[in-house]
Amino acid sequence: MLENGWPDLTSGNNNLFWEHEWNNHGKASGLDQQDFFIKGMQLFAFVDLDRKFATANIPTRDRPYDKQYIKTRLAQLMDGVEPMFVCKGTKNNRQLAEVRSCVNMTNHFIPCGPNGQLPDIDCDYSSVVLFQL
Repeated sequence: MLENGWPDLTSGNNNLFWEHEWNNHGKASGLDQQDFFIKGMQLFAFVDLDRKFATANIPTRDRPYDKQYIKTRLAQLMDGVEPMFVCKGTKNNRQLAEVRSCVNMTNHFIPCGPNGQLPDIDCDYSSVVLFQL
């Protein structure tokens, strides 16, 4: 189940990745290991970013998107809460690597962090977010 639904996309070492997820996130969740990974898979299906990007009409392309445009469009589909972005790449070629959001126990998007919104990582506002084709 995890091999297809929650693989390590960076190094390909699934066991090391799952060990990291459990040790750094799962143990603090209050769930047992099996329930933690089941809940993670359920949240992945609930958030369904592929569908949200399609519904927001944000297709992959070789031209840059303005980061705030993407955040605003996604927030319309996420209970009005803007997601947090993690970008990678060079200054002139920022790639969207992660979209992070927080969800409460009743599956509603909620603001993350102590101030209601965690900052983006390596996605400063002067940059644009690109999608690889």
